[in-house]
Amino acid sequence: MKTRCNDCDRSDPTCMDGLDCDNPMCEGGWLQKHAEDVLGYPKLPTHTLGPWECVYGAIMSKDGRIVIPTIREENEPDADRIVACVNACEGINPDAVGDMLEALVEIRAVALSEGNDEFAAIARNAINKARGTE
Repeated sequence: MKTRCNDCDRSDPTCMDGLDCDNPMCEGGWLQKHAEDVLGYPKLPTHTLGPWECVYGAIMSKDGRIVIPTIREENEPDADRIVACVNACEGINPDAVGDMLEALVEIRAVALSEGNDEFAAIARNAINKARGTE
């Protein structure tokens, strides 16, 4: 008997090749395949959409979904940072962040070589902010 979904690897004994997987984010799950008919948009996101916020010891999305249910008091600063990062990166592919910073460093070098000190300073400030050295 099959015990794992082929698409999301979730333990689900009722799932047959992902077709009946009850994981709503499963690429092969029924809801993913029928999201446009049911919800009116083509595909469900694979993460909880932002913005997020810390509320009563939990991280929640603005639509009321609980993202992380319980946060111990000593971890609240980490939770605040997680929320700030998620909200700041909404709409940005996280895999591209390193490439964007590298491109900004190159843009700054070109600006300096062309004598555009104002543009180079703007780039430098953004680079320093991204690196946490502002």
